[in-house]
Amino acid sequence: MLSKIRSDVCCMAGGSNRCCSCFLRYPFNEMKVLLIYPPQSPCAIAPSNFEPLTLEVLASTLPNHEVTVFDMRFETLSALEHLIQARDFDLACCL
Repeated sequence: MLSKIRSDVCCMAGGSNRCCSCFLRYPFNEMKVLLIYPPQSPCAIAPSNFEPLTLEVLASTLPNHEVTVFDMRFETLSALEHLIQARDFDLACCL
């Protein structure tokens, strides 16, 4: 499923030798960005249900792009697959 996402857009996604903020300068007017907060480890010492603040802060730095934050702690893998099929993301990043 994740193979649908273009990986040539940013070096963070395995693209060329551009810097990690290259998607801010990429020639598209608006990119669809998917930020994924991973599921909680069953071995977590202090499990938390707080907001994925790190991804929310990152999303706020992309004002000209359409950003979706997906929290795997509360959603299923099939919901993620459905989201990827329904939308054509240009970039995906997992924390």
